Amino acid sequence: MTMVRKQVYIEREQDAALKRLSKRLGVTEAELIRRGIEQVTSEDDEKEAERGEAWKRLEAVMEQRAKMKVPQVERTWTRDELYDD
Repeated sequence: MTMVRKQVYIEREQDAALKRLSKRLGVTEAELIRRGIEQVTSEDDEKEAERGEAWKRLEAVMEQRAKMKVPQVERTWTRDELYDD
């Protein structure tokens, strides 16, 4: 795996939390950051897939409705009757 160097700025509290978690888990801070990126991007991919499935379901409903026959009722009024004089 080829690595790409990135430099980021984080808050002091984030730095302290990152150091504590790194020490507790026995992994590098960089590994924790990579895991965080992986988690965020995979959640976004899952949401995108869910949105795609929702659109497919909506399109199916719309196609089904478009094929439905709507009974035609004759009007008993004229357009002019809708407006006040």
